[in-house]
Amino acid sequence: MGRRPLNPRTPKRFIIGVVGRMLSGKDTVCKILEKQGFKVIDVDRIGHKTLEIRKEEILKMIDKNILDDNGNIDRKKLAEIVFSDPMKLKLLNKLTHGTIKELVRIEIEKDGFYCINAALLFEIGLDEFCNLIVYVDSSDENIISRAKFRNFSEDEVKRRLQFQKKLEEVEDLVDIVLYNNSTIEDLEKEVEQKIFPIIKL
Repeated sequence: MGRRPLNPRTPKRFIIGVVGRMLSGKDTVCKILEKQGFKVIDVDRIGHKTLEIRKEEILKMIDKNILDDNGNIDRKKLAEIVFSDPMKLKLLNKLTHGTIKELVRIEIEKDGFYCINAALLFEIGLDEFCNLIVYVDSSDENIISRAKFRNFSEDEVKRRLQFQKKLEEVEDLVDIVLYNNSTIEDLEKEVEQKIFPIIKL
Protein backbone atom coordinates (compact mmCIF):
# COMPACT_ATOMS: atom_id res chain seq x y z
CA MET A 1 0.00 0.00 0.00
CA GLY A 2 1.13 3.55 -0.65
CA ARG A 3 1.08 6.51 1.69
CA ARG A 4 -2.22 6.91 3.48
CA PRO A 5 -4.44 9.42 1.72
CA LEU A 6 -5.16 12.61 3.60
CA ASN A 7 -8.92 12.68 3.16
CA PRO A 8 -10.71 11.05 6.13
CA ARG A 9 -13.01 8.17 5.34
CA THR A 10 -16.54 8.26 6.70
CA PRO A 11 -19.49 5.90 6.16
CA LYS A 12 -21.08 8.53 3.91
CA ARG A 13 -18.01 9.60 1.97
CA PHE A 14 -15.39 7.68 0.01
CA ILE A 15 -13.21 8.95 -2.82
CA ILE A 16 -11.17 6.83 -5.21
CA GLY A 17 -8.51 8.43 -7.40
CA VAL A 18 -7.97 6.62 -10.69
CA VAL A 19 -4.66 7.55 -12.29
CA GLY A 20 -2.64 6.26 -15.22
CA ARG A 21 -1.28 7.31 -18.57
CA MET A 22 -3.50 8.25 -21.51
CA LEU A 23 -5.57 5.39 -22.96
CA SER A 24 -4.48 3.06 -20.17
CA GLY A 25 -8.05 2.12 -19.25
CA LYS A 26 -8.96 4.72 -16.62
CA ASP A 27 -12.32 5.43 -18.26
CA THR A 28 -13.24 1.75 -18.23
CA VAL A 29 -12.37 1.40 -14.55
CA CYS A 30 -14.44 4.48 -13.72
CA LYS A 31 -17.42 3.13 -15.66
CA ILE A 32 -17.24 -0.08 -13.62
CA LEU A 33 -17.17 1.95 -10.40
CA GLU A 34 -20.03 4.12 -11.67
CA LYS A 35 -22.18 0.99 -11.85
CA GLN A 36 -21.40 0.48 -8.16
CA GLY A 37 -22.84 3.89 -7.32
CA PHE A 38 -19.76 6.09 -7.61
CA LYS A 39 -20.07 9.53 -9.20
CA VAL A 40 -17.28 9.97 -11.75
CA ILE A 41 -15.39 13.26 -11.69
CA ASP A 42 -13.85 13.58 -15.17
CA VAL A 43 -10.85 15.85 -14.77
CA ASP A 44 -10.44 16.16 -18.55
CA ARG A 45 -13.91 17.74 -18.67
CA ILE A 46 -13.01 20.06 -15.81
CA GLY A 47 -9.77 20.89 -17.60
CA HIS A 48 -11.72 21.96 -20.69
CA LYS A 49 -13.84 24.26 -18.54
CA THR A 50 -10.69 25.65 -16.96
CA LEU A 51 -9.26 26.57 -20.36
CA GLU A 52 -12.21 28.87 -20.91
CA ILE A 53 -11.96 30.33 -17.41
CA ARG A 54 -8.25 31.11 -17.89
CA LYS A 55 -8.51 31.80 -21.62
CA GLU A 56 -7.17 35.35 -21.66
CA GLU A 57 -4.07 34.41 -19.67
CA ILE A 58 -3.46 31.36 -21.85
CA LEU A 59 -3.73 33.42 -25.04
CA LYS A 60 -1.35 36.01 -23.63
CA MET A 61 1.25 33.65 -22.16
CA ILE A 62 1.10 30.54 -24.38
CA ASP A 63 -0.04 31.52 -27.89
CA LYS A 64 -2.72 33.86 -29.23
CA ASN A 65 -3.30 31.80 -32.39
CA ILE A 66 -5.10 28.86 -30.80
CA LEU A 67 -8.73 29.91 -31.13
CA ASP A 68 -11.25 28.05 -33.28
CA ASP A 69 -13.86 29.70 -35.51
CA ASN A 70 -16.17 30.15 -32.52
CA GLY A 71 -13.58 31.96 -30.43
CA ASN A 72 -12.92 29.01 -28.14
CA ILE A 73 -9.52 27.52 -27.43
CA ASP A 74 -8.75 24.78 -29.94
CA ARG A 75 -7.48 22.05 -27.61
CA LYS A 76 -5.73 20.16 -30.41
CA LYS A 77 -3.74 23.25 -31.42
CA LEU A 78 -2.91 23.96 -27.79
CA ALA A 79 -1.78 20.36 -27.25
CA GLU A 80 0.47 20.48 -30.32
CA ILE A 81 2.18 23.56 -28.91
CA VAL A 82 2.65 22.53 -25.28
CA PHE A 83 3.64 18.92 -25.93
CA SER A 84 6.38 20.21 -28.24
CA ASP A 85 7.63 22.80 -25.74
CA PRO A 86 8.21 21.67 -22.12
CA MET A 87 8.42 25.26 -20.87
CA LYS A 88 5.02 26.13 -22.31
CA LEU A 89 3.55 22.93 -20.88
CA LYS A 90 4.92 23.87 -17.47
CA LEU A 91 3.42 27.34 -17.82
CA LEU A 92 0.03 25.95 -18.88
CA ASN A 93 0.02 23.64 -15.87
CA LYS A 94 0.84 26.56 -13.59
CA LEU A 95 -2.06 28.55 -15.06
CA THR A 96 -4.63 25.77 -14.82
CA HIS A 97 -3.88 23.28 -12.04
CA GLY A 98 -5.00 25.47 -9.16
CA THR A 99 -8.34 26.17 -10.84
CA ILE A 100 -8.86 22.50 -11.69
CA LYS A 101 -8.17 21.47 -8.10
CA GLU A 102 -10.67 24.01 -6.76
CA LEU A 103 -13.38 22.92 -9.23
CA VAL A 104 -12.88 19.28 -8.23
CA ARG A 105 -13.06 20.23 -4.55
CA ILE A 106 -16.41 21.91 -5.16
CA GLU A 107 -17.76 18.81 -6.94
CA ILE A 108 -16.89 16.52 -4.03
CA GLU A 109 -18.03 18.81 -1.20
CA LYS A 110 -21.16 16.82 -0.40
CA ASP A 111 -21.21 13.36 1.17
CA GLY A 112 -21.09 10.64 -1.44
CA PHE A 113 -18.96 8.10 -3.25
CA TYR A 114 -16.70 9.62 -5.89
CA CYS A 115 -14.23 8.41 -8.50
CA ILE A 116 -11.73 11.03 -9.69
CA ASN A 117 -10.48 10.16 -13.18
CA ALA A 118 -7.20 12.03 -13.68
CA ALA A 119 -4.00 11.29 -15.59
CA LEU A 120 -2.34 14.11 -13.60
CA LEU A 121 -3.80 13.23 -10.20
CA PHE A 122 -0.53 13.83 -8.33
CA GLU A 123 0.64 16.83 -10.33
CA ILE A 124 -2.62 18.69 -9.66
CA GLY A 125 -2.68 17.63 -6.00
CA LEU A 126 -5.95 15.70 -6.24
CA ASP A 127 -4.43 12.79 -4.31
CA GLU A 128 -5.06 14.89 -1.19
CA PHE A 129 -8.80 14.31 -1.65
CA CYS A 130 -8.59 10.53 -2.02
CA ASN A 131 -9.13 7.63 0.35
CA LEU A 132 -7.85 5.10 -2.17
CA ILE A 133 -5.59 5.58 -5.19
CA VAL A 134 -5.68 3.14 -8.11
CA TYR A 135 -3.12 3.13 -10.92
CA VAL A 136 -4.19 1.62 -14.25
CA ASP A 137 -1.13 0.32 -16.07
CA SER A 138 -0.86 -0.57 -19.74
CA SER A 139 2.05 -1.14 -22.09
CA ASP A 140 3.18 1.47 -24.61
CA GLU A 141 2.28 -0.97 -27.39
CA ASN A 142 -1.31 -1.34 -26.20
CA ILE A 143 -1.71 2.39 -25.65
CA ILE A 144 -0.46 3.15 -29.17
CA SER A 145 -2.75 0.47 -30.58
CA ARG A 146 -5.78 2.03 -28.88
CA ALA A 147 -4.76 5.48 -30.09
CA LYS A 148 -5.45 4.44 -33.68
CA PHE A 149 -9.15 4.41 -32.85
CA ARG A 150 -9.03 7.82 -31.12
CA ASN A 151 -7.61 10.01 -33.91
CA PHE A 152 -4.16 10.23 -32.30
CA SER A 153 -1.03 9.72 -34.38
CA GLU A 154 1.71 7.49 -32.98
CA ASP A 155 4.09 10.46 -32.72
CA GLU A 156 1.48 12.50 -30.86
CA VAL A 157 0.91 9.70 -28.35
CA LYS A 158 4.64 9.24 -27.77
CA ARG A 159 5.08 12.97 -27.13
CA ARG A 160 2.27 12.99 -24.57
CA LEU A 161 3.47 9.85 -22.83
CA GLN A 162 6.81 11.53 -22.14
CA PHE A 163 5.03 13.87 -19.73
CA GLN A 164 2.88 11.25 -17.96
CA LYS A 165 4.14 9.24 -15.02
CA LYS A 166 4.90 5.55 -15.45
CA LEU A 167 4.01 3.06 -12.73
CA GLU A 168 7.55 2.89 -11.34
CA GLU A 169 7.51 6.65 -10.73
CA VAL A 170 4.42 6.56 -8.50
CA GLU A 171 4.29 2.97 -7.26
CA ASP A 172 5.01 4.02 -3.68
CA LEU A 173 2.15 6.54 -3.81
CA VAL A 174 -0.66 4.26 -5.00
CA ASP A 175 -2.65 1.65 -3.13
CA ILE A 176 -3.74 -0.66 -5.95
CA VAL A 177 -2.34 -1.41 -9.41
CA LEU A 178 -4.59 -2.74 -12.18
CA TYR A 179 -2.97 -4.20 -15.30
CA ASN A 180 -4.83 -3.58 -18.55
CA ASN A 181 -2.96 -5.49 -21.23
CA SER A 182 -5.62 -8.03 -22.13
CA THR A 183 -9.41 -7.83 -22.50
CA ILE A 184 -12.01 -5.59 -20.89
CA GLU A 185 -13.34 -8.68 -19.16
CA ASP A 186 -9.96 -9.30 -17.55
CA LEU A 187 -9.79 -5.69 -16.39
CA GLU A 188 -13.29 -6.01 -14.90
CA LYS A 189 -12.13 -9.09 -12.98
CA GLU A 190 -9.16 -7.16 -11.58
CA VAL A 191 -11.48 -4.40 -10.38
CA GLU A 192 -13.80 -6.95 -8.78
CA GLN A 193 -10.93 -8.75 -7.06
CA LYS A 194 -8.84 -5.76 -5.94
CA ILE A 195 -11.27 -2.87 -5.40
CA PHE A 196 -14.70 -4.33 -4.63
CA PRO A 197 -13.62 -5.96 -1.34
CA ILE A 198 -12.40 -2.56 -0.12
CA ILE A 199 -15.36 -0.42 -1.16
CA LYS A 200 -17.83 -2.92 0.25
CA LEU A 201 -16.24 -2.90 3.71
